[in-house]
Amino acid sequence: ASYRLAEEGDALEPVRHMLAGYEAVLPLTGAERALLPVLMAGRLAMGILVGWYRHRRLPAEQAAIASSLPYVAARLRQLMDATEAAL
Repeated sequence: ASYRLAEEGDALEPVRHMLAGYEAVLPLTGAERALLPVLMAGRLAMGILVGWYRHRRLPAEQAAIASSLPYVAARLRQLMDATEAAL
C-alpha cells in the first residue's frame, strides 16, 4: 500500500481501492485500520534508510539508487499529510 500512493490528486485513492479489494475478502478490524498509516510510513522510511545505506555501500549503483530516493521521500511526505481517517 505504501507504494500505491498517487503522485497527483488524491494520494490515497489507489490505497482505498486496494484496501476495498482486500476487505471484500477479509475485513480489517478498527485497530488494524488505525495502524495502516503508521505501517505504511514505516515501510517508506525503511525504503529511504536502506536506499541511503546502499547508496553509500555500492558506488557502482549510486545513480540508480539516488534516483529512487526522491520518489520514496515524496510518497512519505504525502502520507504524512494524510490522516488515518482518510483511509
